[in-house]
Amino acid sequence: EYIGSPRIPRPWPGIGFSPSDPAGLPGSSHRDPHLLMMRWKPWLGLLVSAVFLYLSFRKVDWSEMGSALGQASYRYVLPSIALVMAGFWIRALRWRVLLKPIRTGPMHPLFGATMIGFMANNVLPARLGEFIRADALARVIPIRRSTVFATIIVERLFDGLALLLFLVGTLAFSSFPGWVRR
Repeated sequence: EYIGSPRIPRPWPGIGFSPSDPAGLPGSSHRDPHLLMMRWKPWLGLLVSAVFLYLSFRKVDWSEMGSALGQASYRYVLPSIALVMAGFWIRALRWRVLLKPIRTGPMHPLFGATMIGFMANNVLPARLGEFIRADALARVIPIRRSTVFATIIVERLFDGLALLLFLVGTLAFSSFPGWVRR
């Protein structure tokens, strides 16, 4: 069997690996719309990125920025990156525990989907990265997107409960001035 047959799905739509599906073969005259779309999407992304980079940096004084970067202390950069990556790994591990009753799998896809989702949360409004995280995992593990999204909702409920417990604990063991207690 070959990739792209009904039993083994293609990793990316529009890229064939068999003589009966010549879209991915060099020199093929076959015009697959998925393959054509894959060719212009990166260029559109680069164009949009270039426009926004220009808008972001058009009024920057480059000599002042170079001076500031030269005076910065970089000793905490690598430990910070390590801690952030460990935090994402722990979040992926927590997600794996939530998914365990439904489907078990390796950590790599969970970690990748977690990173993609949080990256999207930094770029997109309204925490849309949670939907993207569910979609990213559903693309690599045979599980329904709605099921994956349900585990994300449970995860967020646990996060809210933990924050509420921190708030109650802080309020219970803190002393406040008289004007706050009234």
